Amino acid sequence: MSKHSEIPTYKEIIDFVKNQRKALSSLSKNNQTSFVKQNNSGNSTYRSKSVPHSFVTNNSGGENKKLYKSLTGNCTICKQLHSVFQCSDFLKLTPRERYSLAKEKKLCLNCLSSIHRIADCKSTNVCSICRFRHHSLLHFDKSCSNNNNNVRENISLDIAFSSQSPIDEHINPPNNFCSTSSNKITQNYTTLLSTAVVNIMSVSGEYKTARFLIDTGSQAHFITTKCCQRLKLPYQKYRSTVNGIGGHQNILGYVNLVLSSRFDSSIQYPIYALVIDKVTDRLPTTKIPVKSLSYLRHIQLADEQFYEPSKIDGIIGASLFLHILGNSKVVGPPNLPMAVQTSLGYIIMGNVPTPTIMEVANSQTFCSIIKPSLEQILHKFWEIEEIPAPPVLNQEDAECENIFITTTTREETGRFTVALPFKEYPPVLGDSFALACKKISLSRK
Repeated sequence: MSKHSEIPTYKEIIDFVKNQRKALSSLSKNNQTSFVKQNNSGNSTYRSKSVPHSFVTNNSGGENKKLYKSLTGNCTICKQLHSVFQCSDFLKLTPRERYSLAKEKKLCLNCLSSIHRIADCKSTNVCSICRFRHHSLLHFDKSCSNNNNNVRENISLDIAFSSQSPIDEHINPPNNFCSTSSNKITQNYTTLLSTAVVNIMSVSGEYKTARFLIDTGSQAHFITTKCCQRLKLPYQKYRSTVNGIGGHQNILGYVNLVLSSRFDSSIQYPIYALVIDKVTDRLPTTKIPVKSLSYLRHIQLADEQFYEPSKIDGIIGASLFLHILGNSKVVGPPNLPMAVQTSLGYIIMGNVPTPTIMEVANSQTFCSIIKPSLEQILHKFWEIEEIPAPPVLNQEDAECENIFITTTTREETGRFTVALPFKEYPPVLGDSFALACKKISLSRK
């Protein structure tokens, strides 16, 4: 196009836009195609994503023609009539092999063109994975493994100019091009969530035990269908959903329960619980060594088997937690869980070391929010939209309302003065006047 000091004509702008459109349409074929490949060297899977492009005015149209020719001409790899990033032979290679081949063929590492190097590349495209200046097909990760404990930590080094490969003298890499991320975090401890074993009265009147998770982040109480079947508790059908971090789950119904402490049968809590298929996986996620928890031996635990992974029958929500919470707590050594007193027994919560290294993917998070069903929302909508009808009053209520409206006043002190309502025709209490007079006369004698 024209120099910067001159305004381009309409024809020059149209020609330039057409050339850019052709180049962009050729480039977008690569960005709209997803390549999935797991190489043999342990590199991570690569997926290219569509990235928006932005083109600016160039000083000369010759560069655009050369770029377009290099993108649509013969492939440098297989000499066929297609672009390098569309070459099947090139796509079969691993990202490291593509990078080495691009260096060998002296291709631009940013657009894979053969007419210039990356230092002279006019393209504003960057890697769709790490956002650095190289082609997405040349992005590769570094993986390191620890053979001693068979625990893999995948650390992705988002660079195209690896320190293990020689850097071309024409390439000006960025100053800070190393970005690390971990997709598997390992830890040698687990977090205990508070659980309690309680008594629940069955239909026959007998008390049976059930294991509940005490969750202060839950707005409602929950119980599983298997627990209801085991206790033979009938539940009313109720359709709704409950939302949490892990997604949403359908509510099948609700049931009224009476929870009782195993240590004091007089302590009972009637609750309204929602019925769902499953609360969570077994808790805790791994068996806990109890040798370091000797300070918990002489207290009444709400769940004596808190260290054994076992199923959860339900959830005690936040509305009941403050009612069962006590004043005492037992604090152990640093980095060990503590025991908090409740009316159901001492509950254990906190971090505890494990003999084996665990993955964070096994951790559990609970947070439940009840979402009303569509029928309830629609019913509430019609209640709001419906014009309220005045209440029907009988004669006595209407008279009281009239007395209140006509006689109620407010004093300067702010107090209200209201006339007491009396019936207009009080009932006859009896003729006792003559009898009272006789008694008075007798007393005078």
